[in-house]
Amino acid sequence: MMDSEHIVQRAVMLAVGGRPDCRIFRNSLGRFQDATGRWVRFGIANPGGADLIGWRTVNGVARFLAIECKSERGQTTEAQDTFLQAVRRAGGIGIVARSVEEAIAGLDGDGPSS
Repeated sequence: MMDSEHIVQRAVMLAVGGRPDCRIFRNSLGRFQDATGRWVRFGIANPGGADLIGWRTVNGVARFLAIECKSERGQTTEAQDTFLQAVRRAGGIGIVARSVEEAIAGLDGDGPSS
């Protein structure tokens, strides 16, 4: 049975959030129509911002952390790829995780997404 993106996201949030070197938050993205009829986007880096954001402390320095959670077959969008690449170029940790194991491997530098 394949885990849904939501299940992966919850499991990753619990595993990463339980580490003493990490702090992680859900980044809810969306949009709504205001009273004037204009569409307003909310969330960090919308569109494209990662599902989970926060930091990992490495040698006493906090590094920005962005984790995009996907189901086993889920694909990132161009906006999500652009966001994660920008995080990495700036010295942060950008991960695409389809499981807790992928998220941990990315955090520890053993995965292809960190």
